Amino acid sequence: MVIDPGLPVVARKTLEVISNELDRTEANVSSVACTHGHPDHVGGVAALTQGCNPNISLPQRCEAYLAGEKPRTFPLIESSLRFMAVWGEQEFARDALLEFAKLGKSVGFGGPEMIDLDFEPTGFLVDGATLDGAPGWEVIHSPGHTDDSTCFYHADSSTLISGDAPRSPTSACASHTGGSLAARIRAMSALPPAGWYDDPENFGYLRYWDGSIWTEHRSPTGGYGQGAGSGQLSDIGSWLEQAFKSIWARRGPMAILGAAALALALAVGLSARSAFGDAVYENGQWSGVDSGGVGLLIIVAALAMLFSVILYLAATHQLYEYHLGREVGLGDSMGVAFGAFLRLLLWSLLAAAIAIAALVVVGLIIAFAGPVAILLVLAAIPFGVWLWVKLSFFVVACVAPIKDQNPFTSSAQVSQDRFWPVLGRLLLASIIGFALYWAVSLPLSVAGPTAAPDLEDTIIIDGATDEIVYFHVGDTLDELGLSGGLIVLLAVIPQLINTAFGLATVVGPYADIQGRHHRA
Repeated sequence: MVIDPGLPVVARKTLEVISNELDRTEANVSSVACTHGHPDHVGGVAALTQGCNPNISLPQRCEAYLAGEKPRTFPLIESSLRFMAVWGEQEFARDALLEFAKLGKSVGFGGPEMIDLDFEPTGFLVDGATLDGAPGWEVIHSPGHTDDSTCFYHADSSTLISGDAPRSPTSACASHTGGSLAARIRAMSALPPAGWYDDPENFGYLRYWDGSIWTEHRSPTGGYGQGAGSGQLSDIGSWLEQAFKSIWARRGPMAILGAAALALALAVGLSARSAFGDAVYENGQWSGVDSGGVGLLIIVAALAMLFSVILYLAATHQLYEYHLGREVGLGDSMGVAFGAFLRLLLWSLLAAAIAIAALVVVGLIIAFAGPVAILLVLAAIPFGVWLWVKLSFFVVACVAPIKDQNPFTSSAQVSQDRFWPVLGRLLLASIIGFALYWAVSLPLSVAGPTAAPDLEDTIIIDGATDEIVYFHVGDTLDELGLSGGLIVLLAVIPQLINTAFGLATVVGPYADIQGRHHRA
């Protein structure tokens, strides 16, 4: 009997072992069993059984997959992280790697849908049954690494064949001391009864399990005491994970909104080039400025600013709804964004009026009470930090308002009795955002114009006074290799990425604390 033939290259080596070391032939292979349906476990079945006709058994769940059920899989990055701990233990095999890449598209499953097999299974492994062709070996369903994962246990020798179960943190684990190992594994990994459980795809939510498969019914109240609507902040690791996962999960709408924002910025850049491309500064005077182009630039810039805010609010709504476990269309988010814009505008104007009045009062105090000014300056620093923490969630509060409550109060409540944890998250988000910005900016800068510009005729500086006496805007930009569009690309793309991450990091805490007000 052969368990998990692996990839074809492994199956061929198995046949060599059968022939050279066991003095048998492939015709002696009477049974084949696989612990789960990943291609690196079932991919070699066809190669192994070309010269024989054995019983081929797959986990019982694979029967449903072959009938059309979609397996639950993890995203590529998440899957890679799950295996990172054991990568260093693996011998690099180029042939196996190439076969895995090829078979991953044709044999077994690993993507969003079950793929046709290149062999015909003769049976399926039933939990608790004896393994066909191996007396004394018990079949134990152990979902975790995959939902069809199966172990084989031999009680007399206390031997467990577990497939990839130990390589995934979601798989069942068991102690070898005391009681039946099979019973322990089954107790921890058996399919649970129908009910609400932590959603394996969305941390912080519950999802309804009907006893055999996950349904699409979700509730934003799960997550080990954390998550949206729980009233508690997610731990830092989960908070960062959800920030990145929310952007990735909403990558389609976020990409469209980002492209629209980039188009608006390009329109402003090209309008500015049109207005000032022929502008010349000479002897303290400007000439060549297109007055009509300047008027157009003002209009384009104002509209771009307006719609950029609306796009930002739509992105906020997309990410917030993700945290609540709800799918929403981009059109719905744009509709919410227009309503939120009016709310944001009105409350911002009120805040601006209060800020101006406060500055006037502070100015009068400084003017008439000199010594007090020093205390005011010292007090301004912690007050500014406090205000930053309290108002960091203001935009999200405008998008997801709470009934009978203004957005300033909703924002401030996020850090109520948890000021320092929130401050720590905001500071960490700022550091990571800064790193992301430069991680994108530097490659873009390197990819930009590299030829040394000749600015001798476009910018003339008086050597005696170090003052500019002649400056041609358009010619200077041309020498630098920067068109209006390129300038915008180099400046805006990193900022868009930084903005998306920063937004995701504030939406999460707001959803944690205030999400209970927006449950379906």
